[in-house]
Amino acid sequence: MSNAVLEKLPKELVELIAPYDPDADYVNAWVNSSHGERESWTRFRTMGGECVRSKSEVIIADRLRAANVPYFYETPWFVDKNTPLYPDFRILSRRTLKEYYWEHFGK
Repeated sequence: MSNAVLEKLPKELVELIAPYDPDADYVNAWVNSSHGERESWTRFRTMGGECVRSKSEVIIADRLRAANVPYFYETPWFVDKNTPLYPDFRILSRRTLKEYYWEHFGK
């Protein structure tokens, strides 16, 4: 609902209206979905309790979390039907709702 419409309504009614943000719904569904996380040996823990493979990845994950950027760690990205790659981070832009992949010092 636009601000112009809200301004025309009585104050009591405006207080009862909860804003609807479809992008927030999309982000929540993305974060709570299963993205095929890979089971692997890791030795470093982030502030959120995730296990990652390096100290650099701890820093990246902690910064993403602090900035409220939704991400997954090492989820499969399929080059074709049978060839998965596991980039370090799969990130969702809240502004564009596009996914980005971040491989930190990958080979």
